[in-house]
Amino acid sequence: MFMKSFLLLIFAFSFTIFAQENLEDKIYEANAKELAMGKTISMPKPPYPSLAKQARIAGRVNVKIIINLRGEVISAVAISGNPLLHQVAEDAAMQARFTVSTVNGKPVKVIGTIVYNFAMETSWESIGYTLATIKRGRTGYGFVRKTFNIGLQGFEAEKEEILSLTENESIEGKPEQAIKLIDKIKTKLAKSSPIDEWYFNLGVISSNLGHFANVTNGESEFVNSFRDLRKLINFPPTGILEERLSYLRAIVKDVKESD
Repeated sequence: MFMKSFLLLIFAFSFTIFAQENLEDKIYEANAKELAMGKTISMPKPPYPSLAKQARIAGRVNVKIIINLRGEVISAVAISGNPLLHQVAEDAAMQARFTVSTVNGKPVKVIGTIVYNFAMETSWESIGYTLATIKRGRTGYGFVRKTFNIGLQGFEAEKEEILSLTENESIEGKPEQAIKLIDKIKTKLAKSSPIDEWYFNLGVISSNLGHFANVTNGESEFVNSFRDLRKLINFPPTGILEERLSYLRAIVKDVKESD
C-alpha cells in the first residue's frame, strides 16, 4: 500500500529515578536533560497498526516505563492515546535499552515516560476529494498547501502536479488539469493498491455528492454520484474496515429513506 505513515519518537520530559542507599527506600528525581542525554542505547519505533491507519487514527501515546538496574525496560504501560495504538507502543517500549543510571556511584532504577507520536500522511481519500473540488473550478489551495507536503511515496510526480494546481489562488485552466490527474492517479492506483484506489474514489464521490446536493439543477448528477457510492460500498476490495463500510451503508440507507 502506498499510503505510508510517519511515526515520530519524542523523549519524555519528566522522569523519576528510584535511588536507594540499599536500593530499597529512597527516591531521586532527575530532570529530562539529566536522564535523556547519552542514556539511550536503543529506541525502536513501533509499526503503525493497519486498523489504526485505515481508520485515520493518529496522535500521541504516552508509555510509562520502569528501567531496571541493567538498563532494561521491565514494565511498559500506555497511559494515554487511542487504544488501537497502545499495544505496538508498549511492545516498542519494552525493546528499548538504556545505559545504567547511577546516583552517587550506585545503580538505580528509573521510572519515566516515552512519548510516541503517530502521524498520518495525506490520505488518498482527501486527495480524491480535493482534486474533484478543483475539477469543478473551485480552488483547494488552503487545504493542499498545508497537508500535501508529506507522503505519497511512489507518486512524487503526481504530488508535484497536485501542488502545481494550487500554487496560487488562481484556478484559471486548472479544472481540465485536475480531470486528467484524477484519471492518471486512478489508473496507477488500480495497478498498485486496490485499497488506496477505493479510498481515492470515495474522496471523489464524497466531493461530488456534497456539491450536487447544494446546487440548482444538480439532482441528476447527485443521483449518479449516489449510485457510484452504492457501487463502491457494495464491492469493496479486501482490507477495507467493516466499521467504515457500515457507516457508509447507514448514510445510503438514510438518504433512501428520506426520498
